[in-house]
Amino acid sequence: MGQRELPPPAHDHPSGDEGLSGAAGTPPGIAALERAAAEHWRAADTAQLGSWLLRADGGFTGRANSALPLGDPGLPLAGAVDEAEAWYRARGLPPMIVIPGPLGAVTPDGGLAGDPLDALLAARGWWVRSVPVVVMAADVGQVAGPGRSRAGRRARGTPGRRRP
Repeated sequence: MGQRELPPPAHDHPSGDEGLSGAAGTPPGIAALERAAAEHWRAADTAQLGSWLLRADGGFTGRANSALPLGDPGLPLAGAVDEAEAWYRARGLPPMIVIPGPLGAVTPDGGLAGDPLDALLAARGWWVRSVPVVVMAADVGQVAGPGRSRAGRRARGTPGRRRP
């Protein structure tokens, strides 16, 4: 996932959960994962902008200090970006918007191919942060490791605690 932010100072959009910020074909599992992460990595100051979540927490971490665009912001995309920018500036923070999406859709510049929000931000001069965020998820049975059963118990014959 990329995050775009404004460089230092010097309407038509999909609704619902068709994608995260509007990209057609974005797997709905990504939106669910982002919602769960937002519930458990909470910022001290939050606000809703339609289905977008604006988060601020003193600027320490990008996740807790960025807008999470999960669906329809309730106004045209350009207006939503204007509102988000104003919200972050009022808190003394640089505006930042997370652009979640599948790794395979990341463009060479770090943007998200086919995402209308990402395209709008790029056109406005926002740049992609130099440190990407990669979120990985898998079924527990797929990552339990060698010597473990799908239920997470040690399989017979593997090293472990010996029985007396």
